[in-house]
Amino acid sequence: GIVIYIVSMQTMANQDRSVRAVQQRAVRTSEMNLLAMVESDFQNIGSNFPAYDNHPDFAITAYDTMSATKVFQFTGQTARYASPDTVRYQWGVQATKKIKRDGVLVDVDVYEIRRFVNGTLSGLSTGLITRFEIGLRQSDGTPVAAVSDTRQVVVGISMASNLGSSSLLGETHWDTIIRPAAMARWDYEDYVEV
Repeated sequence: GIVIYIVSMQTMANQDRSVRAVQQRAVRTSEMNLLAMVESDFQNIGSNFPAYDNHPDFAITAYDTMSATKVFQFTGQTARYASPDTVRYQWGVQATKKIKRDGVLVDVDVYEIRRFVNGTLSGLSTGLITRFEIGLRQSDGTPVAAVSDTRQVVVGISMASNLGSSSLLGETHWDTIIRPAAMARWDYEDYVEV
């Protein structure tokens, strides 16, 4: 009887570890898909921009991180050799969930991110996104005074994994600085005669 009990307990523990591994992989896959989309889009801000002399200073057309529904909109290529598109990211709090931070369960806001291309919804976040931040910086890394001064985009994303109704994993964080090639090119050409 004791041997059967020990074997069944070990089997249950193995199943629990397997479920956690699958769920962690699902979160990482979901996060990697979102990160790849954001990174690709933001790298192409201002690319093939149809403005005066192709100058991308006005490629970012909306930036509002203070409202309940936050917005970042810009013009850039979404496919190789394509005409530029208008890409819009919108995000806002959709719910509050409990996650572990430093071993303590805390309430956190969960965001939904929507991506639009030329006004059509073309991407919707999945998973528990607990942070989505976008900051605009000048070439020296200081915050911009005007959106047209943007040469770098600072992005921060955090996601958590739901492991059933009673336990939640902590967050996975991703922070990066993206330097759109078209924006950096013009920053360089503003100072060097080409």
